[in-house]
Amino acid sequence: WDRRKMIWLDQIEALFLNVDTWLKPYENDEDGEQLLEYSIDTREIHEEMLGTYPVPVMKIRVGSDEVTLIPKAHIILGGLGRIDMIGPLGRVMMVLNDTDQPPTITFHDAQPGEDSALPSPSIEKQMEHSSWYFVPPNQRRVMLLVTEKSFTDMLKDMVR
Repeated sequence: WDRRKMIWLDQIEALFLNVDTWLKPYENDEDGEQLLEYSIDTREIHEEMLGTYPVPVMKIRVGSDEVTLIPKAHIILGGLGRIDMIGPLGRVMMVLNDTDQPPTITFHDAQPGEDSALPSPSIEKQMEHSSWYFVPPNQRRVMLLVTEKSFTDMLKDMVR
Protein backbone atom coordinates (compact mmCIF):
# COMPACT_ATOMS: atom_id res chain seq x y z
CA TRP A 1 0.00 0.00 0.00
CA ASP A 2 2.91 2.36 0.67
CA ARG A 3 4.20 1.78 -2.88
CA ARG A 4 0.74 2.48 -4.34
CA LYS A 5 0.45 5.68 -2.31
CA MET A 6 3.85 6.87 -3.56
CA ILE A 7 2.94 6.18 -7.20
CA TRP A 8 -0.44 7.93 -6.68
CA LEU A 9 1.28 11.02 -5.24
CA ASP A 10 3.84 10.93 -8.09
CA GLN A 11 0.99 10.85 -10.64
CA ILE A 12 -0.65 13.90 -8.99
CA GLU A 13 2.66 15.75 -8.98
CA ALA A 14 3.28 14.90 -12.65
CA LEU A 15 -0.18 16.20 -13.60
CA PHE A 16 0.37 19.43 -11.67
CA LEU A 17 3.78 19.91 -13.35
CA ASN A 18 2.09 19.50 -16.74
CA VAL A 19 -0.60 22.02 -15.78
CA ASP A 20 2.13 24.45 -14.70
CA THR A 21 3.79 24.09 -18.12
CA TRP A 22 0.48 24.41 -19.98
CA LEU A 23 -0.54 27.58 -18.11
CA LYS A 24 2.80 29.43 -18.34
CA PRO A 25 1.97 31.05 -21.73
CA TYR A 26 -1.29 32.44 -20.29
CA GLU A 27 0.07 34.01 -17.09
CA ASN A 28 0.43 37.49 -18.60
CA ASP A 29 -1.01 39.31 -21.56
CA GLU A 30 1.09 41.15 -24.18
CA ASP A 31 1.30 44.24 -21.94
CA GLY A 32 2.60 42.19 -19.01
CA GLU A 33 -0.66 42.32 -17.05
CA GLN A 34 -1.32 39.22 -15.03
CA LEU A 35 -4.14 37.11 -16.49
CA LEU A 36 -3.94 34.14 -14.18
CA GLU A 37 -2.01 32.80 -11.24
CA TYR A 38 -1.83 29.44 -9.57
CA SER A 39 -0.52 27.96 -6.38
CA ILE A 40 -0.17 24.62 -4.66
CA ASP A 41 -1.52 24.09 -1.15
CA THR A 42 -1.71 20.89 0.86
CA ARG A 43 -4.62 19.17 2.54
CA GLU A 44 -5.07 15.81 4.17
CA ILE A 45 -7.30 13.04 2.92
CA HIS A 46 -8.13 9.74 4.54
CA GLU A 47 -8.53 6.38 2.87
CA GLU A 48 -9.11 3.19 4.77
CA MET A 49 -6.18 1.27 3.28
CA LEU A 50 -3.79 4.25 3.05
CA GLY A 51 -4.58 6.10 6.26
CA THR A 52 -4.48 9.88 6.51
CA TYR A 53 -1.90 11.55 4.28
CA PRO A 54 -1.19 14.96 2.70
CA VAL A 55 -1.98 15.64 -0.96
CA PRO A 56 -1.24 18.71 -3.05
CA VAL A 57 -4.18 20.90 -4.11
CA MET A 58 -3.76 23.27 -7.08
CA LYS A 59 -5.64 26.57 -7.13
CA ILE A 60 -5.86 28.50 -10.39
CA ARG A 61 -7.14 32.08 -10.26
CA VAL A 62 -8.42 33.55 -13.53
CA GLY A 63 -9.59 37.11 -12.89
CA SER A 64 -11.88 36.89 -9.88
CA ASP A 65 -12.70 33.20 -10.46
CA GLU A 66 -10.90 30.27 -8.89
CA VAL A 67 -10.65 26.71 -10.18
CA THR A 68 -9.34 24.09 -7.78
CA LEU A 69 -7.84 20.68 -8.54
CA ILE A 70 -8.55 18.52 -5.49
CA PRO A 71 -7.30 14.93 -5.21
CA LYS A 72 -10.19 12.90 -3.81
CA ALA A 73 -8.93 9.33 -3.55
CA HIS A 74 -6.57 6.74 -4.95
CA ILE A 75 -8.87 3.83 -4.23
CA ILE A 76 -11.89 4.28 -6.50
CA LEU A 77 -14.21 2.02 -8.42
CA GLY A 78 -13.32 1.88 -12.13
CA GLY A 79 -10.04 3.77 -11.97
CA LEU A 80 -6.70 4.21 -10.25
CA GLY A 81 -7.33 7.60 -8.66
CA ARG A 82 -9.52 10.68 -8.89
CA ILE A 83 -9.06 14.45 -8.85
CA ASP A 84 -12.00 16.85 -8.98
CA MET A 85 -11.65 20.06 -10.99
CA ILE A 86 -14.08 22.56 -9.45
CA GLY A 87 -14.84 26.06 -10.71
CA PRO A 88 -17.63 28.61 -10.46
CA LEU A 89 -19.34 27.24 -13.58
CA GLY A 90 -18.97 23.53 -12.98
CA ARG A 91 -17.17 20.46 -11.81
CA VAL A 92 -15.51 17.62 -13.69
CA MET A 93 -13.72 14.48 -12.55
CA MET A 94 -10.27 13.53 -13.72
CA VAL A 95 -9.65 9.81 -13.42
CA LEU A 96 -6.29 8.08 -13.55
CA ASN A 97 -6.83 5.15 -15.88
CA ASP A 98 -4.68 2.76 -17.88
CA THR A 99 -6.94 2.95 -20.95
CA ASP A 100 -9.08 5.49 -22.78
CA GLN A 101 -12.07 3.17 -22.60
CA PRO A 102 -14.81 3.86 -20.05
CA PRO A 103 -14.26 1.98 -16.80
CA THR A 104 -15.83 -1.46 -16.73
CA ILE A 105 -16.28 -4.02 -14.02
CA THR A 106 -16.07 -7.68 -14.95
CA PHE A 107 -17.12 -10.54 -12.74
CA HIS A 108 -15.84 -14.06 -13.20
CA ASP A 109 -17.77 -16.87 -11.57
CA ALA A 110 -15.51 -19.84 -11.01
CA GLN A 111 -16.97 -23.27 -11.57
CA PRO A 112 -16.32 -25.90 -8.90
CA GLY A 113 -12.69 -26.98 -9.14
CA GLU A 114 -11.67 -23.88 -11.18
CA ASP A 115 -9.16 -21.33 -9.98
CA SER A 116 -11.07 -18.06 -9.58
CA ALA A 117 -7.96 -15.89 -9.90
CA LEU A 118 -7.54 -14.13 -13.23
CA PRO A 119 -4.03 -13.09 -14.24
CA SER A 120 -3.62 -9.34 -14.50
CA PRO A 121 -0.84 -6.79 -14.29
CA SER A 122 -0.15 -5.46 -10.81
CA ILE A 123 -1.91 -2.29 -9.74
CA GLU A 124 1.49 -0.64 -9.44
CA LYS A 125 2.33 -1.44 -13.10
CA GLN A 126 -1.09 -0.21 -14.23
CA MET A 127 -0.60 3.03 -12.28
CA GLU A 128 2.86 3.63 -13.72
CA HIS A 129 1.52 3.29 -17.28
CA SER A 130 -1.70 5.21 -16.88
CA SER A 131 -2.90 8.64 -17.92
CA TRP A 132 -5.38 11.22 -16.67
CA TYR A 133 -8.79 11.42 -18.35
CA PHE A 134 -11.66 13.85 -17.95
CA VAL A 135 -15.01 12.20 -17.26
CA PRO A 136 -17.50 14.93 -18.25
CA PRO A 137 -20.61 15.30 -16.08
CA ASN A 138 -23.65 13.44 -17.39
CA GLN A 139 -21.43 11.55 -19.85
CA ARG A 140 -20.02 8.72 -17.75
CA ARG A 141 -19.36 6.64 -20.86
CA VAL A 142 -17.05 9.28 -22.33
CA MET A 143 -13.43 9.75 -21.32
CA LEU A 144 -11.25 12.52 -22.74
CA LEU A 145 -7.47 12.35 -22.39
CA VAL A 146 -6.13 15.27 -20.34
CA THR A 147 -3.83 17.18 -22.68
CA GLU A 148 -2.81 20.83 -22.90
CA LYS A 149 -5.74 21.57 -25.22
CA SER A 150 -8.38 19.59 -23.33
CA PHE A 151 -7.21 21.07 -20.01
CA THR A 152 -7.20 24.69 -21.18
CA ASP A 153 -10.59 24.18 -22.90
CA MET A 154 -12.03 22.71 -19.70
CA LEU A 155 -10.55 25.57 -17.66
CA LYS A 156 -12.17 28.14 -19.98
CA ASP A 157 -15.53 26.38 -19.58
CA MET A 158 -15.31 26.66 -15.79
CA VAL A 159 -14.68 30.39 -15.45
CA ARG A 160 -16.63 33.48 -16.42
